[in-house]
Amino acid sequence: MDYSFTANFENQLDRVAEGELEWKSVLDSFYTAFKKDLTLAFTDEGMRKNTPTQTDIDCPTCESNQMVIRNSGTGVFLGCNGYNNEGVDKCKGTLNLISGDEAISLDDQDEASNLMIKERCQLCETSMDNFLMDETRKLHVCGMNPDCSGYKIEQGAFKIKGYDGPLLECHKCGSEMQLKTGKFGKYFWMSK
Repeated sequence: MDYSFTANFENQLDRVAEGELEWKSVLDSFYTAFKKDLTLAFTDEGMRKNTPTQTDIDCPTCESNQMVIRNSGTGVFLGCNGYNNEGVDKCKGTLNLISGDEAISLDDQDEASNLMIKERCQLCETSMDNFLMDETRKLHVCGMNPDCSGYKIEQGAFKIKGYDGPLLECHKCGSEMQLKTGKFGKYFWMSK
């Protein structure tokens, strides 16, 4: 991946706007390079696969498959292993994860030391990233994921750091809802 591509291409477009370059030649050179990169991406030497990591976490949506750790442009999330199934067996269930940097353990009275602790992967000894799944589970994922399939689930009592509200009453059932953070931003979630 060439991170300077956008800046260089913008400079070329600026030079086209100033009349220094011809737009057809700029697009021809872009397309030639793009076509070569696209062809390479579909070979074994091109883009590597983003293989999901299998877990033993049951899917809360279909309850018949287990979740896999997936990486995307928006970060790490859990997705149902049944996503690639056909027909009625297909499940699109996902579970957004909250960064462990925003979570604290209710069992640990020393909040500062709790945030500094990083688990080590049992497979490759790399530092693990941690994510809050819900109020009772924290997921530790190897920092080398998807190259390393190491993960660990920590049981306990957790909450979002500094979160003491707001709570809203659900207009349908009257249950309390609390503010959460997901991959698309903040939302209210009904605790069960």
